[in-house]
Amino acid sequence: SDKYPTIDLTPGSMFRDVLIDGMAAIVAYLRAEVSRVKSLQSLSSIATLPDDQDRDDAIDALLSNFFLSRKTGRLSRGIGTLHLSSAVDAFIPLTALFSRGSYNFAPDYTTDQLIPASALTPVVNASGVVTDYTAPISLVATATGVEYDISIGRFDTYTQVSPELTSVTADNSFSGGSSIETTDELLKRAST
Repeated sequence: SDKYPTIDLTPGSMFRDVLIDGMAAIVAYLRAEVSRVKSLQSLSSIATLPDDQDRDDAIDALLSNFFLSRKTGRLSRGIGTLHLSSAVDAFIPLTALFSRGSYNFAPDYTTDQLIPASALTPVVNASGVVTDYTAPISLVATATGVEYDISIGRFDTYTQVSPELTSVTADNSFSGGSSIETTDELLKRAST
């Protein structure tokens, strides 16, 4: 103001609004960003930030410096049982899907499978009459999560792998599924 005594820099003047207040807003934003970046460089500071994707990414990046990474979860596995009305071959393509609710399972093989009629097990009732034929099939969840550890029961929908297929069941519970590690679980593991 000494160099330009005629410029009006009083609050509300055009020059103050443009030159001082405008620059002050930019400086305040830059200070906030510097503070945020600084807080992302300390694990104890990051843990206090609001829960969002930026926080998770910063924690993952910081912990990777210590060779720690988030556990990705595991797929649930189990044996499904195919029930067929007669002894015929069943072709199981890798693209087959078996679903219970919103949980999908696929064949747990590396190639398509052919189950020959001779490999089917007849199910006999108390009168000695064959009621259907069964064959086991290894299944794996299509996504990670403990919720895929389904209990005994029928699959709601399935790929019709044979015209004689009447149902698919899980005669034992599926197991092995685990969810992606949460940020709080990762931080707890990192502190040990």
